[in-house]
Amino acid sequence: VFAASDESLVYKWVVPDYLAEAVEEGADSSWTLDGVPELGLEGEHTIVLTMVGDPANGLHYGAVSVTNLADVYADAQAFFDEERRNIDLFIWLVVACSVFIVIIISFIILRLLIRKKITEPVDELSTAAEQVMQGNLEVEITVHSGEEFEGLKIAFCEMIDSMRRLVARSMDEE
Repeated sequence: VFAASDESLVYKWVVPDYLAEAVEEGADSSWTLDGVPELGLEGEHTIVLTMVGDPANGLHYGAVSVTNLADVYADAQAFFDEERRNIDLFIWLVVACSVFIVIIISFIILRLLIRKKITEPVDELSTAAEQVMQGNLEVEITVHSGEEFEGLKIAFCEMIDSMRRLVARSMDEE
């Protein structure tokens, strides 16, 4: 700051040769490992040079801004760490939701398979058994090769056939 109401903010220093050369070469920035000793700054710094011209009076003004690279790096690292935490959280949420969806879909598929392979055949046999209990021996049960309850259905059909023969024999005896 070269003009301020607070005198402690005003730097009164002669522009160093390396900055004057950079301005003359038209550079817009410079980098230094040794800091800017003229300003009491140590360590790596970036120096940004800005030239401003005033066409009305033909004067050219130079503005110099100095930034400590350690501070810039720390800010960038903090931003990177925060973004990494956000991305990690997002990834974990996506993974958790995906696992939950896979579990739900698996549950639905297993439920449908159990219903088709076990519950429906058992319900069919149960309905047929109720009809036989009520005296209907004309019950038809469809047996598909390779199904889960194929043996049970065959045994049930044979039982109904035996009952029909038994009823037919008893009717013939009367």
